[in-house]
Order: sequence, then structure tokens, then C-alpha cells
Amino acid sequence: MNKKLVYAILIGLIILGVIFRILSLNNDLTGEEPDFVNSALAISQTGHPRFYQAEQIPNQLALWHPPMYIYSLALIARFSTGEVALRSLNFIFSILTALIIFLFCLRINKEKGKQIGLLAVALFLVNYYVLSSSILIDIDVLSMFFTFSFFYLIFSYYKTKKISYAILASLAFLFSLSNRYPIAIITFILVWFYFLIKKETRKFARNYFGIGLIGGLIFLAIWTFYSTIIEPGTFFSFIEHNAQLGIMQFSSISLYFFSFCLNISQIIRLFTLPTLILLIAVFFYFIRRKEEYIRILLIYCISIFFFFIIIPRPAFGYPRYFLTLMPGFFILISIFLYENIIDKKIKKEHIIFVFLMFLISMSLLLLFNPQETLYRNDGLIKSTNLPDLIFNMICISPIFLVFLWGSEKKKLILILSVIAILLSYNLYFDVKYVLNDSHIKEVGLYLKENTNYSDIVICPKAVGYYYEGKFYM
Repeated sequence: MNKKLVYAILIGLIILGVIFRILSLNNDLTGEEPDFVNSALAISQTGHPRFYQAEQIPNQLALWHPPMYIYSLALIARFSTGEVALRSLNFIFSILTALIIFLFCLRINKEKGKQIGLLAVALFLVNYYVLSSSILIDIDVLSMFFTFSFFYLIFSYYKTKKISYAILASLAFLFSLSNRYPIAIITFILVWFYFLIKKETRKFARNYFGIGLIGGLIFLAIWTFYSTIIEPGTFFSFIEHNAQLGIMQFSSISLYFFSFCLNISQIIRLFTLPTLILLIAVFFYFIRRKEEYIRILLIYCISIFFFFIIIPRPAFGYPRYFLTLMPGFFILISIFLYENIIDKKIKKEHIIFVFLMFLISMSLLLLFNPQETLYRNDGLIKSTNLPDLIFNMICISPIFLVFLWGSEKKKLILILSVIAILLSYNLYFDVKYVLNDSHIKEVGLYLKENTNYSDIVICPKAVGYYYEGKFYM
């Protein structure tokens, strides 16, 4: 393929992904976002994350997770409380994650890493799930950045033996724990077991454990001080929160089964079906590979994926916690595509056929018009209804045209067609996401103008945030 053309397409997709994020910065708050904003505002005003959530909980303590994110948000709130400013924190860290993805690929191999890295960054930035999660005011983007940065730094330390990487890795693990501790702990332990069981890496396993231990002890010391001096009696608060949500799904077999089914449905909708097909292909392609970086990335991704599949917790139809695994998955996808495409001669008729796949898939999406999965109170209903799920599956049907192709280079055509359909899905949902107007702020301001101070309304949290009066959520 013409390298200049490929680079132009990849850079174009990267720019498009950044533009989509910029255009979404001014979105109205929705779902649980007001909880994080209100807790940040409370910190900036009183020094404590206690706020009025609604009449049901007029004095909420926002320690569902380690509070680094809400304190970071509070720093921004001191200067501006507008949507653009508040969303800028996650916007910046999503772009920084893309940079770490590129650096990881360069660390794998300087010669081919640039091409793999550009491909991984392009797919990462235009992916609908990553885009829509990157703009949410929630802890997951920082969790993704620090957890993935930790493994990038660990791999760099493993390759170079430079102590500076070990120090930075310990700090990354500290910050990862300070955002979403279950993911940080699970991925850390499983990768440690991998280093421990291999004879060649057993010595390194001690260093690895020490790096994590230092970060963990610093986190424990800071949290002990905070939970005994600043917010006394809160040491187990976020552990209790996670345990309560996790146990809920196991209260009955039927609840667990249907929660599990909803999770699968959400993954198909959010990752998009062609991405999921590619991920399955990547898993079987790499499962027997023995390179250290492949093993680390597989353990990192699979451990997060299966943990949240086994313990499904639908939150407004938006399982945000899968976001942390996405950098690793897109690196693996890009290596897979590089190894299966780079040395192949692609003719003009191949490109025309693949472009036709893109057009047919996009046409079907426009025709059936499946709803975008949004983070809001009715998001779970809208994202898992059967007609939309069927429409999503129908729109990948052009892939069957590949089997009409002759035997020559059928595998290559199939891979290229999946990429083309993957891009059509993501661009379709990306544009729908950017163009969506929730009217939440409009409703909240309308209520504010047309009610008295003594009135109490019933509304979702986000409407209540803009209403600024008493409400039942």
C-alpha cells in the first residue's frame, strides 16, 4: 500500500477523534455526573466532599471511590464550573492515554512501532465506546491512564533496567489505586503471578512486587490519614460501596443471569460488533505467543474483561469500567493487523471492494438508524432493546460478500472488510453522539424559572443539578 496514503488516513482519523471530543465538551451533565461535580464543588467551597444529592439523601458523602478524582475536579472548579472546564480533565487524560499507547508501541519495536502505534491511536480515538467514555465526568479515564501507564513503565523497566522507570511505575500504581482500586489490584496480582511462575522472570517478579508494594503502602498511609483525620470513620467506605454493588447481582440466580445477558448486550452495542469480532480473532491469534509484551497485554486486558463480565453491574446502561482495558486491546488489534497486512500486496480492486463494504454498512446503519447508547437514566432500556440489537447485527451483513470472492487473498480481504465495517460503525455512532442534544439543562432552567423557592420537584439527578432547588430524584 502507498505509505503516504496510509499515514494520511491514520492521522486524519486521529484528528477526527480529537475534534469529536472537543465538540462534546459542552454536553449537558447527565446520569451520575452531577454527583462528581457536586462533590468537587463541595470540596472547593468547604474542604469536604459532602453535598446535597436530593431530598432522599440531603447530606451525601462522596467517598464511593478513593477521592483523588473529585479533588482533581475541585481544583478545576475553583476557576470554572462550566461543562467545558469540568470535562477538560478527562479530555486531557484520554489524549495522554493515546500518547502512552504510541510510546508502548515504540517500546515494543522502534522500527515497526511507529506504524503500529499510529494505527492503535487512530482506532482508540475514533472508537465509539472510548469516545463516549472519555467525555464522561467519572473516574474511569484517569483509571485507564494510570493503570495502563503502570504497565507501560513496568515493561520499560523490564527492558532497560533503568531505576527511573521503577520510580515512575510506583507512582502510577499509587494513582491507579487512588482512582479505581479493584482494577489496579487485579491486574497487578495476575501479572505478578505470570512473572513468578516463569523461571526466566522469577527474579524480576521480586522487583515488580516491590514497586507495587511501595505504591500500595503510600496509598494506604495517605488514605489512613485522610479517613481518620479529615473524614473520620470512612476507612472502609469505598470497599463497602463496591461490595454492596457486587453482592446485589448475586441476590438471586435470575437477577444474575439477566444482568449477565445485559452486560453481553451492552458490550456488543458499545464496543460495536465488528470490534468484538476482531477482538475474538486477536485473542485466538495471540493466545500461544510467548513474547513478554504480548503476555502482559493479554493478562492485563483479559483480567479486567472477565472480572466485569463475571460480576455485571449495569449503571444506566453504561458499563464504564471496561474502559481501562481498551488501550491494551487496541495495541493487540494493531499488531494483529500489521502482521497480517503489512507484507501483502493490495491491489486497486481490493481497495474498491473494501470501500464498497464501508458504504454498504454505513447505508444500512443510516437506513435502520439504531439508537446510540447514551449515559442517562433510560440508557439501559434504549441500549438493550431487541430491535436495536438486531439492527446492529444486520448492519455487519456485508461481510458475507467476502465469501463470494475467489480463493486468492480471501483472508486479507476479510480482515480489510472488517476494518472498513468497524470504521463505518464507529463513525456512525460517533457522529450521532456528537449531534445528540439531551435538553437536560434546558429542562432544569425551565423548572427553575417556573417554580417557587418552596416548591419540590421530582426529576433525574442531572435535571436537579440545573434546577438548583429541592428535588426528589
